[in-house]
Amino acid sequence: MQLLKYGTLAFLALIMNLTVLNAQPRSIGAVFSTSGLGVQYDHCVESGNYFSVDIMMDTDNLIWENVEHPGVAASFTWNIIFAEKTSSYGNRVSFFAGPGIMAGYVTDLSSKAGFAFGMKGRIGIECRFKRPFILSASIAPTLGIHLTSEIDHVSMKIYKSGLAETIAPQIGIKYAF
Repeated sequence: MQLLKYGTLAFLALIMNLTVLNAQPRSIGAVFSTSGLGVQYDHCVESGNYFSVDIMMDTDNLIWENVEHPGVAASFTWNIIFAEKTSSYGNRVSFFAGPGIMAGYVTDLSSKAGFAFGMKGRIGIECRFKRPFILSASIAPTLGIHLTSEIDHVSMKIYKSGLAETIAPQIGIKYAF
């Protein structure tokens, strides 16, 4: 529970620091997936490319397994726009991909809760409307390690839920400001 408290405080401090950056396009909104839900903050930095900071709650194991608390993970990805099309109405469709990192306290497939970290990737499509409204769909797999505490040792395994996210798309709805 303390990890969740300090993680939330760190995320809020990060968001407050990001808002003092230059007045470049940014957005914030909700992300939904079959494995969880969360909050995503995007900030454009150069040539339309942008970074994303996500805080996700792992609700999949909360529903299907006997787990008392949802897992929480934070991730950072650097998204590079590799194709873009603007309509005559001012709406824009962008295709993006990029690398990143992830860390959190989550449950893994058929495993108890533990610390997970690893490399994350993201690929997807984003629709920016003339109004300050963005819809996105992406996949964001994680190749990482999952550490759990056993009675007499620490167990280290591949984070299988992160690889399962390859087939679980994330749908986002964000407000651009």
